[in-house]
Amino acid sequence: MADEFIRGGVPRDMNLAGIDLHPSEGETINYMLSGRSGKSFTSGDGTRYKESNPHSGGFNQTVSVGTETFRKLQDLAGSQEKFAGYFTLASGKTYNLLEGSIDNEGPLENDNGNVALEVRGNTELQ
Repeated sequence: MADEFIRGGVPRDMNLAGIDLHPSEGETINYMLSGRSGKSFTSGDGTRYKESNPHSGGFNQTVSVGTETFRKLQDLAGSQEKFAGYFTLASGKTYNLLEGSIDNEGPLENDNGNVALEVRGNTELQ
């Protein structure tokens, strides 16, 4: 699988470090599975080979939060500890997140009860 994000629709279930989350209305998840990827090349003698570069997975999702959930997410984002989680798509496929971290470029912002999350970690189909 290439290291590109896949649009996955609106998730049914989402949990990070024991925090149940709910997608904001109309917001779809973009996710990427962990794995290896790289460009394909042809050598001078015609042999084909491919780079094998490891990459971490993760997902981007805007979630609806209350004050308490927002504080929990801020604490989680500020900690250096890795966490586990999962999300389930409408298709019923569940993806596990291992050694996850909230990886937003800046601090989390609560925009009228909506928080955009950028989560990175080992992401794989359950």
